[in-house]
Amino acid sequence: MPAPRRSDTPKPGFYLLRLVRGGPWVGASISFDPDAGWSVMLDGETQGPSLDPWSLPNMERVHWGGRESTEAEVVYRIGLKRWAEIHKPGHYAANPRKAVSLDDLIPF
Repeated sequence: MPAPRRSDTPKPGFYLLRLVRGGPWVGASISFDPDAGWSVMLDGETQGPSLDPWSLPNMERVHWGGRESTEAEVVYRIGLKRWAEIHKPGHYAANPRKAVSLDDLIPF
């Protein structure tokens, strides 16, 4: 079992989380640069850098709501969303703020 996350400092790394209950997994990451500060990326949108990590609106959501993942999985999720937005707007990955319904799952 992994150690609990510290409440005072975010943990840099890659994460997956859902924006709504029953929604698709989206990629996220937290990074720290000693010169610039903290940055957070959620679903392809980056916020930061900032010296105060908690001043970034998505930092708490990613830090507390995300499950640790790999860089490859995060890159895949962001790429799937971009592909779906262009080629299949009705695809569940194109609408991460909407719960996935079995009726919406159509074969590619």
